Amino acid sequence: MTFYILLRKEKQCKDGSFPIALRFRWNGKLGYIKTGLSATHRQIVENKQGAMKLTDSFLNKLLADRMALYEKIVINMGLSANSYEAPELAKYIIGRANELTAPKPAQTLLSLTEFANEYVAKQTELNKRKKLNSIGSVGNIKTAMNSLHRFSGKNNLLFDDITVDFLNRYSHWMLTAQGRDGKGVKGRGLQLYLGHLNHLFRLAERVYNNKRERVFLVFNPFDDYKIPKPAMPEKRAITLEQLRRIRDYQPTAGEREELAHDIFMLSFYLIGMNSVDLLVCSAPVNGWITYNRSKTTHRRDDKAEFSLRIPPEAVPILGKYKDNVQLLNLHKRYSTAGTFNAALNKGLKRIGEILSIPNLTFYAARHTWATLAGNSVGIDKYTVHKCLNHVDEKLRITDTYTKTDWRPINRANRKVLDFLATGEEIEEDL
Repeated sequence: MTFYILLRKEKQCKDGSFPIALRFRWNGKLGYIKTGLSATHRQIVENKQGAMKLTDSFLNKLLADRMALYEKIVINMGLSANSYEAPELAKYIIGRANELTAPKPAQTLLSLTEFANEYVAKQTELNKRKKLNSIGSVGNIKTAMNSLHRFSGKNNLLFDDITVDFLNRYSHWMLTAQGRDGKGVKGRGLQLYLGHLNHLFRLAERVYNNKRERVFLVFNPFDDYKIPKPAMPEKRAITLEQLRRIRDYQPTAGEREELAHDIFMLSFYLIGMNSVDLLVCSAPVNGWITYNRSKTTHRRDDKAEFSLRIPPEAVPILGKYKDNVQLLNLHKRYSTAGTFNAALNKGLKRIGEILSIPNLTFYAARHTWATLAGNSVGIDKYTVHKCLNHVDEKLRITDTYTKTDWRPINRANRKVLDFLATGEEIEEDL
């Protein structure tokens, strides 16, 4: 489609000027669009045939921009434009152009604090409806926002408050003064806090910004700020000999150590199943446990589904804590995953002291399973990722086309549990 500038003598106004229109041809007919502009005799020339041409450079530039906008509008209509006759198309172009060029409202100062609070409230309600006891990212975002408020001294932070300079100063503060002991955060603490803040900005961009309409109310400082990489975390896996000592340990019945011992070993037998998933998992069906990993279920298209055949080693523990509705009856004792996990770690700390296993935590069961699978049993890295319910980004697209086969995962678990029993490593051919 091409637009042409149209000046006609018969349309001359009383003041001697000539109104400027734009003409185009569509579906074999002519369409006209009034511009609201006019030209005087000094801004036009007339050829021998009496046709008038606009010579004013400013008006020509103004009209060229307008015609470019109109052409873009028609292009964006795609094939639907073919259903319009020329007069109807002219009306559509005018209406759409008015929408695109209308004055934008003054930028509103948006509150990051209020946005975070609303997000936390919605996610908390969603977790309740889905009967999830995990605080997950909701609790982490609350913690991160509390940290930001302490650093800034403000109870209400705006998105505009968070600049690259702010993030640099906050990072320095986190690494030197944050924390109860005044020694700063350790490990992945800083990365997690900033990661959750970046997540809030990404969400806000989707809510408040409209790239197509060129409306930008939130500018993400993380586009120009690189989150510092944490130091390599300390490995939490324990040795085979330490794992066997925990397995063979006989805690006093009814004590906290008994619960911690049982659930730690159950987690190991179930490929490092997290405490929150053990607490909320439904009862087994035909000897299989199927659940969605709480930590990542909201971030994955497959809802982080995982299915595992119950190995014989886990049967006595499941029988001890049997429930008709859920995997374990412990949901009657612990109302939240936080209190459940805290009880387990307190019991494991005591077991660690008794068995001389320093810094023993519940997550060591998951780390130890992965370490034994990869280093001692010869399970390939891809299968280990699958067993831990992680996603290999390089194979994400492929996985969407293939039905999940749980057999390799169960075979891998069998190898790890047999290694716990025999201690015989599988040597790879060199």
